[in-house]
Amino acid sequence: MLQVTIVGLVRSVKETQTRLDYEIDDMTGPPIEVKQFVDNDESIPAEERVPSMRENTYVRICGHVRSFGGKRSVVAYNMSPITDMNELTCHMLEIIHSHAFNASSGQNMNQTSYGGDNNMSMNQGSYNSGDSGNILGLTPLQNQIHQVIKNNPSDTGASVVSVCQTLRGIPEKAIKDAIDFLSSEGHIYSTIDEDHYKATDG
Repeated sequence: MLQVTIVGLVRSVKETQTRLDYEIDDMTGPPIEVKQFVDNDESIPAEERVPSMRENTYVRICGHVRSFGGKRSVVAYNMSPITDMNELTCHMLEIIHSHAFNASSGQNMNQTSYGGDNNMSMNQGSYNSGDSGNILGLTPLQNQIHQVIKNNPSDTGASVVSVCQTLRGIPEKAIKDAIDFLSSEGHIYSTIDEDHYKATDG
């Protein structure tokens, strides 16, 4: 299942009790259909319902590509408004970097490593580096934390405390910063609260 991160402009919104349907324009072609499944039943308190994104605002979407009847759409599991336009610029740079990285990988199929630890600090997508389980574009610490969370068998996911206990010797702040990054890039998601996480590819 292909996992993607999209940044684009909300062109239209349709709301139902179980789903929010969007048309997102990322400026690369026709608007993309994005579906976000929600539980906005009337019995749910208003403050607990998932709010819809407003039209003509920029949003960041993490989701999976689905194909039905020859038509592709994205099922979102995380959607957030962009409040700082620097995020838009950063995303464009990520796309350029991804394209350059993929072009380079195609020319060097036997290459097993990608530079040093400081080549990329930003995730450019879920590019798996062979059988190691590492995701290219993540630092060694981010990959290590991703694996710890992915290997946790609990239904509620790995707690931040348990990750810190597993990775003793690494500063707690560094671990929390890495978790925040992995979450914002769509590699992990929070479960019962903001202190428990599961891997999106787990």
